[in-house]
Amino acid sequence: MLMYNYFTTLNLTPIYNLSEAEIRKAYLAVQSKCHPDQVMNLSESERLQALQLSSSANQAYQILRSPCLRATHLWELLVPEHSLEKFPSSPTILEESLSMREKLLEAGSAEEFRQLAEEVAGLRSKIIEHLSEIFAEKEEFLQKGWELAAHNIIRLRFMDKITEEILTKRRRFETTTHI
Repeated sequence: MLMYNYFTTLNLTPIYNLSEAEIRKAYLAVQSKCHPDQVMNLSESERLQALQLSSSANQAYQILRSPCLRATHLWELLVPEHSLEKFPSSPTILEESLSMREKLLEAGSAEEFRQLAEEVAGLRSKIIEHLSEIFAEKEEFLQKGWELAAHNIIRLRFMDKITEEILTKRRRFETTTHI
């Protein structure tokens, strides 16, 4: 069960469709209020509260600036009775992940890594766009969209993971081919 609302920490409306600039602006606004220079004349307990707020704002910023983590957090706020961790992966997601992993294993040139990264980035963008649409209407989301959101969040998690793996393998490839 969700214990914390990161949107509240940054004084943001709990919606998915937030830009990086909006999130950063809210983060900086909170941080400016609890900056050591702003609270140095306050009591020890008030300075400690400011430090805790600063820490919470840092964590909120890290979560909300990631489309995947923001979607997961919003999911937990809207449907706390359903765990994403217990949501079954569909055969489509499994097929997609196997296909991507196979392409990654077969990649043997900088161009193949670039093409795969581009393909994943394109899929990732479409998933984020789809999540924006799903989360846009709260009532519709609660009636029928939460399962579709779960499916797309799981896909987005995979796309983020495979993106990291592509970068790691590409770096190793570039390091070994330039020696």
